[in-house]
Amino acid sequence: CAMDLQRAPPYFQFINLHRVHHHISEIALSQRLAAMAAALLQVDRVRLYQTGMFVKDPFGVNNPTNWHKDLNMVPLDTNDYVTFWCPRRKLHHSDSALTFLSGSHKDTAAFNWNLFS
Repeated sequence: CAMDLQRAPPYFQFINLHRVHHHISEIALSQRLAAMAAALLQVDRVRLYQTGMFVKDPFGVNNPTNWHKDLNMVPLDTNDYVTFWCPRRKLHHSDSALTFLSGSHKDTAAFNWNLFS
């Protein structure tokens, strides 16, 4: 079947690669990331929920991703959740790099900003 490029997802998603890829497991389960997550959440211990790799479609590799909140996609009843963004290659100035919106973690309407645009 032909893919409608106007409606195709902007990326391909792979979940829980840490279960099958040793290098990703070492990174995801590292003491360093766990310590950073615990410090940000102000807790003694953390648990890994999942790993995810998002590979952008080669036709739109530098198109920006819409504003979104990762927590809205997680089936957990908590706000104590941290994500880490780790690019798999060196980024260049022309790449679509990660941008943060200060205070957006407190704005419950942020998820809906682009629904009707």
